[in-house]
Amino acid sequence: MKKKLLCLATILVLLNMAKAQKPTEGAVKMTADYGPANEEARVIVDFQGVEYYKVKLMGTQLKATKVLLYCKEMWNGKVKKVDTLIKKLDFKNLTNAKGDTLSFSVLGRRVDDKLQVLFRFPRLGVNKKYQSLKTDNYSLRVLGNHYKIELNKSFPVFAYILPYEKDGWLMYCAVDQSGENVEDWGKKFGIKHYLIYEMAFLRE
Repeated sequence: MKKKLLCLATILVLLNMAKAQKPTEGAVKMTADYGPANEEARVIVDFQGVEYYKVKLMGTQLKATKVLLYCKEMWNGKVKKVDTLIKKLDFKNLTNAKGDTLSFSVLGRRVDDKLQVLFRFPRLGVNKKYQSLKTDNYSLRVLGNHYKIELNKSFPVFAYILPYEKDGWLMYCAVDQSGENVEDWGKKFGIKHYLIYEMAFLRE
């Protein structure tokens, strides 16, 4: 009972500390919600084996920036190829919304031994396919909401990964929540192939 009370007291202290901390003015934050809001659409997406995310990036620092989006193709622990998907496009040209919010959708699926990922912005869509291994164990994972997003610095926004396998278990969270550098996942967890999607907001 004492241990439970001690844990509860510790949690309350941490919550109060979190409330006391003021967010950095203009800091960029990312949120990602899984699945369509409509029930019928969710059924269709699930049936087709599509992973679907609705993403928002918010922060006054985003204004007057250029957006960069690229994909790193990882094989056997090494970067095999870097594919630029959006090259220094003005922030305002990606969104038809006013203010400091960039909203977009990300859809992924494995089809015909390829990983297909669509980044759908209000004014632009980027749809690419990459060779995959013959397994349905790939999973599209959100990364951007775990990182500090700073101007002129790239950050991993999504990754299409295989799990860490141990004692017959497929462990995805052990990979994407490990705290390890994303490019080191292949060597650290013995993952032969995965994709890293990175973004950057550039201000010259």
